[in-house]
Amino acid sequence: MLTSINEMSAQIKAYYFLSTNLEKLNGEAWYANAYDECSRLADAYYMSVRTVVGIVAALSPRNKWERNISDAERIILCGSDATVSTFKANKEKALRISDGHEPLDVLVGNKVRAFFECIISAYGHTSTVCVDSHSYAVACGYGERVQKRNISDFDYKTISAAYRLAADELGLKPYELQAITWLTYRRIHNVY
Repeated sequence: MLTSINEMSAQIKAYYFLSTNLEKLNGEAWYANAYDECSRLADAYYMSVRTVVGIVAALSPRNKWERNISDAERIILCGSDATVSTFKANKEKALRISDGHEPLDVLVGNKVRAFFECIISAYGHTSTVCVDSHSYAVACGYGERVQKRNISDFDYKTISAAYRLAADELGLKPYELQAITWLTYRRIHNVY
């Protein structure tokens, strides 16, 4: 059950205060590191970073980061013959983006579009927050892994607002705070 934005902000800050120094450092750098990894692939295969980030975002649902990057490289190298660890529909979106379609014309869903935005804006600023089931659990104060797969538009906007409020109070970018608490949640609940 969702609570108020202020209550969710307090829950988010509680996870932040449970984070280790390493989680803080890694969380603050997470999206910039993701951008750098996408930039490496873009340079290696003469593609735009935007295209590679789009491919990565398309392949991201229920995919571990390391596998996500290797799947993206397989899409770039092998096209439709690539074997990836995600849903067929996500592979098809990645192929469309690889073929030159604008990522935001192909990507659907709040989480996937936000993931794209957070990576592509990692060296700038965005108020976008990537809310997955772990981020949902952090904001709502759930102590264990949440099975919630579909977060309504209203809940997504509310949780994003809570992350922005908490980030502002902590002097962080919203996506940095989300990454820090995501890492902390995974450690505390042994979810990897």
